[in-house]
Amino acid sequence: MKKLIFYCSILVVVSITSCTSYDVADLPSLNGQKIETTNAEPIAHINTDLYGYYLFNVWPIITADPRASAGFALFTDTISEENAVYAMTLKAKELGANKVTNIKSTFDNTGVFTLFISWYKSYQVSGNAIKTNDIPKGDKS
Repeated sequence: MKKLIFYCSILVVVSITSCTSYDVADLPSLNGQKIETTNAEPIAHINTDLYGYYLFNVWPIITADPRASAGFALFTDTISEENAVYAMTLKAKELGANKVTNIKSTFDNTGVFTLFISWYKSYQVSGNAIKTNDIPKGDKS
């Protein structure tokens, strides 16, 4: 019975945590250093991390929900570069940017417990959020 309570409490703690994290370095935290832009206003440098846990590196248990900044998805494989870029550009849009430059991504896939039963997968994406004065193509106003 004690083991059941222990595992249920771990499940509750994991399920109330987010599997998406954002690190935003806005202009004051850049110490006067400039983000390289041409005819654009720099907004921030954004680093986004989507991660999740998988059983035997095949079946997703709990993963990030890229559509919700503090959410998670159960039994759904959402850890991909496409979803990480989506989450980062969504955050850039929230900050008032209309363009993201210098996008870089990394992928990590690591066995967590003995016999590699549980696996951790992560996509990290970073980029510079800027605001341009360009009129989008197709917008004549």
